[in-house]
Amino acid sequence: MNRIQEKELVASVLSWIKEHKLPGNRQRAELTEDIDLITEGLLDSMGLVDLLLYVEEQTSRPIDLKTIEPSDICVVKNLCRIALGNDISQSTGEHEHGEPSCGDLLAAGGKV
Repeated sequence: MNRIQEKELVASVLSWIKEHKLPGNRQRAELTEDIDLITEGLLDSMGLVDLLLYVEEQTSRPIDLKTIEPSDICVVKNLCRIALGNDISQSTGEHEHGEPSCGDLLAAGGKV
C-alpha cells in the first residue's frame, strides 16, 4: 500500500467534505478520516454520491459498489483505501449506542 498516495487522497477528500458538508454541520470542529459521514450528518445520500464521483475522478478508477460493504464507503479512510485498490479491515457495523450504521441508513434510503 502506498501510504503517501493514500494520505494525499485522504487530505483531498477531507478538504472536499469541508466544502460540501450539510449546512447544519458547517462548524463541526473535528473532521477525521475515521468519522462516519452519514451517521454523523456531514453528508446526505446525494452528498455521498457526489463524494464517490469526486474520488473516482481523483483516482481515475471506478469504485465497484457491488463488491464492498455500504458502511465502508461512509468512512473516509476506508473509501480512500477502496478507491486505491488497497485492503481494508472488515468493519463490524456495530455501534455503541444502538445508532443505525451507514449501511442501515443507505439501505433504508436515509429513513431509519
